[in-house]
Amino acid sequence: MLPFLAFFFIVFLFVGAWLLQGLPSIDQVKPGSKRQSIVYLNRHRQEIGRHGDLTGETIQPNTIPASLKTTLLAIEDSRFMEHHGIDIYGLFRAFIKNITSRSIVQGGSTITQQIAKNIFLTPERSLKRKVQELIIAWKLENKFSKNQLLAIYFNRVYLGSGVYGVDAAAQEYFGKPASRLTLAESALIVSLLKALSRLSPFVNPDKLRQRGKLVITRMVQQNTITPALGKTLEKQIDTLKFQPRSLRDNTGYFIDYARQELASILKTDEDLIVTTTLNSTLQHNANTALQTQISENQASLNVSQGAFVGLQHDGAIVALVGGLDYYRSSYNRAWQSQRQYGSIFKLFVYLAGLEHGLKLTDMFSDTPPKLQNWQPRNYGWRARGQISLLDGFTYSVNAIAVRIAHHVGIQPVIEVAKRLGLSGPFEPNLSTALGSTSGSLLTITKAYTTLANDGYDLEPYCILEVHNLKGQLLYQRPSTTTSRLLLTPDIVQQMTTLLQSSNQIGTGRRAYIAGISKGSKTGTSQNYKDAWFMGFTPTLTLSVWVGNDDGAPMKRITGGRLPAQIWRQTILSGLPKIRKTGSFPGKNSRNLV
Repeated sequence: MLPFLAFFFIVFLFVGAWLLQGLPSIDQVKPGSKRQSIVYLNRHRQEIGRHGDLTGETIQPNTIPASLKTTLLAIEDSRFMEHHGIDIYGLFRAFIKNITSRSIVQGGSTITQQIAKNIFLTPERSLKRKVQELIIAWKLENKFSKNQLLAIYFNRVYLGSGVYGVDAAAQEYFGKPASRLTLAESALIVSLLKALSRLSPFVNPDKLRQRGKLVITRMVQQNTITPALGKTLEKQIDTLKFQPRSLRDNTGYFIDYARQELASILKTDEDLIVTTTLNSTLQHNANTALQTQISENQASLNVSQGAFVGLQHDGAIVALVGGLDYYRSSYNRAWQSQRQYGSIFKLFVYLAGLEHGLKLTDMFSDTPPKLQNWQPRNYGWRARGQISLLDGFTYSVNAIAVRIAHHVGIQPVIEVAKRLGLSGPFEPNLSTALGSTSGSLLTITKAYTTLANDGYDLEPYCILEVHNLKGQLLYQRPSTTTSRLLLTPDIVQQMTTLLQSSNQIGTGRRAYIAGISKGSKTGTSQNYKDAWFMGFTPTLTLSVWVGNDDGAPMKRITGGRLPAQIWRQTILSGLPKIRKTGSFPGKNSRNLV
């Protein structure tokens, strides 16, 4: 018997040690504390957005608005004042409900567990993380009073649109502090917790109102309010008006990118003011062009999304639009989305050919070669016989790209693509020459910008300075950077000639603007699922992607049409200012290696 008990005691110790391993301390949390607030400025130090507690006042345990407390407990944790962090009754009730419904329709997490999960733990779903959540919840209940826990929750909970904390949410959605929220308004605020994007008042106000009425129904069922008051509140919910939102030119996508860069260069819980590289004029023009062109062509051409990147030739991100509406979808199509490159990948094919001694005047047959079971097709090009590399690139002739890749080998093409920053994966076959590889708009823009940067490497960045609220400088981007030479000057010069020809008389001619355009390349993936345009000005590389999130084919949209039109509209919108003040500032100085 004793050996048996000893065995289980040892197992218990090992399991306990495993669960406690990496368990965070709760000492960092104070009832009156709130999340870090970060204010983002453009390069001219004008505010473009915030993250964290936007304009919110800190909720103290003795100043919790009664309307918020009542509505939150009604819908999220009706037994909060009774349980000790873990609601066994609630867990059992949720289990039975899920079994009878044959799906997950109800959760059993208490407010204390939500605090434990959102502040201390990762979103990982595992048995260990769930048990750790229960342990932390129990510890929180032993350290703080119920009102202190509610204050922690109300100050840190995320309520959509980049807003953390109920007071910030009250200001954002209703234009008033949380202390002045009515029961009906509070019901809508706590309703956001169910599904932040789906129930956003900026996206689905009607669905949010339905959820708000459910909160009122729960309050009636729990005898918190009378049925008569419940009916009155439901009528109020139907007539409530939300604050109009400011799109800020879709800067949410840029700010999300800046957040991840900030996390990599500075570790602090201080409130911050971050000066970025954003050119608000260019951002506005690009956002307007995307909105206008895609909305006008959505039905006729079956296109629903787009993205735009503006990269200064030293790597500074001066514009970044990751979609048509950040409030509807924060998924960043300029940075996160992996789309098939199509003909825009031909840059690397021609670079490999030039590095292997080919000249712009070298002639190749424009008839598609037969390669085992595959024969590429030329789109919009009637075979003429022998044409030069210059014409092959200018008119994006598929047969020429494939013949160059066959001549030098596909591995050198892949090597050039990797050298300029693409990560693949790459298939070691000739279809790669026509852009079967996928990647992000930002990645391919960086690769193209290497040419504009005289063949030197660069790294996209968007943060110039970081100050705390006392005005102390915490970070400043170095005025000089060290760059590696990736392409020799003669290769850069020849490739620039190809890009200029494509822009002036080839597939990119619809975007050509005399005195401004310095080169371009178009791209279209298989079945018209993606269309790209990459264009240069004297100091910027500007890129456009259009397509559909679900990968549905567009109606014969090529890179030289809609993306080129978006590019051209963006530039023309700012042309008077460019001609008056000159183009955007050029490269930073750098050490060359």
